[in-house]
Amino acid sequence: MDIEHTRTPPEMRGQGVAEKLCVAAFDVARSASLKVQPLCSYVRDRYLPKHTEAHDIAVHSVDSATPGLCISTSWLGVARLRLVDARRRNPLTAAVLGRCQDFLKECTAVDLTHDGPPPPGVARVVLLESSGPVFSAGHDFRDFLSASAPEQRRVLEV
Repeated sequence: MDIEHTRTPPEMRGQGVAEKLCVAAFDVARSASLKVQPLCSYVRDRYLPKHTEAHDIAVHSVDSATPGLCISTSWLGVARLRLVDARRRNPLTAAVLGRCQDFLKECTAVDLTHDGPPPPGVARVVLLESSGPVFSAGHDFRDFLSASAPEQRRVLEV
């Protein structure tokens, strides 16, 4: 569920209306087993820092730029790498493998040795998931059709 805007009429500001709207929205999302993407600056910058009970369903970031892969990170630091090409049985394309590798490198570059919770959006746990009846059929052989032997080897090494 995307929360894009939380607007309060000027005559009602300062009465906690925006907070009540957020509480209701998060309750609806929780009851429907939805995740919440807080696009609204009020939700992201004011509501979530004060309401840690909402962090388990609040998505900090989503990356779906790589076809066949969606990466989301929650405010609690749970990153989900989800294969989303169920029709083709979630093939491991060179692009999917490369993006997963890059994301995991980004995760290892973060220093989590300090006490306390990580900053919002920093992955502490990585879950591998897929959609559909098959986790993955394996490599996508289309990546190998016109590739040279060194290019094929590079894909297999990833």
